[in-house]
Amino acid sequence: LSSIIKLVCQNCLKPFSFILECPIDLEIVSNESEVAEVVEGIDVIVAEDSEIKLAEILEDELIMSVPMIPRHPQVRCPDNDYEQQNVKDLFGRNLTIHRPFAGLAAAIKQKDTKES
Repeated sequence: LSSIIKLVCQNCLKPFSFILECPIDLEIVSNESEVAEVVEGIDVIVAEDSEIKLAEILEDELIMSVPMIPRHPQVRCPDNDYEQQNVKDLFGRNLTIHRPFAGLAAAIKQKDTKES
């Protein structure tokens, strides 16, 4: 079962088409006693009633195949806007990045060499 669905990339927040492929390998049995006869690794549906709503089963399988965190299939999003926002502010000015603990390792090492 396959379908093309529209999702929103959680990196760049832009829509994209996603090819959803869902292999369905299941067997329908009429009662619990037949479950043991099914080959291991195949999903089983017990049909207690004489009717099964195939559309609901297919819908559930497709929903479970949708990625939890959708992203563009490429390594990076097409326009990379979300990465550039970390470097510039809303007015396009470069931001100064403050790293208060950047020199901590060197200070600890220097202190240790003075004590020895």
